[in-house]
Amino acid sequence: MPITDQGPLPTLSEGDKKAIRESWPQIYQNFEQTGLVVLLEFLQKNPGAQQSFPKFSATKCNLEQDNEVKWQASRIINAVNHTIGLMDKEAAMKQYLKELSAKHSSEFQVDPKLFKELSAIFVSTIRGKAAYEKLFSIICTLLRSSYDE
Repeated sequence: MPITDQGPLPTLSEGDKKAIRESWPQIYQNFEQTGLVVLLEFLQKNPGAQQSFPKFSATKCNLEQDNEVKWQASRIINAVNHTIGLMDKEAAMKQYLKELSAKHSSEFQVDPKLFKELSAIFVSTIRGKAAYEKLFSIICTLLRSSYDE
């Protein structure tokens, strides 16, 4: 299943949740490095996206050494971690992601297609892709929700 960012939300089965819970700790144990690798690949594949990050949008080289880039990478992966922690509390997970959507659409004015691009990079680095494709489809669709209103 490819990652989607529109339409009905996929449902995470108990098997999907189990697969995520079993694999996520290994991914998250080095969250700073994992987040940085994902964000750097995202910026490399989407050079215009760097403008969406005002704290380091002017930085042109040595992104991997920039403390603001590292901070943003940690924020992104920690948001995913928080979402995973809310998998069994669907209403709370939806509320959390809708709040992030409102902030990204109004305050940061991020192009919503970038959520899907970043999610694809996350999934490409993770085993158990089917469960994560569903999870990131939920994340992308809800992050896009403020844009569609």
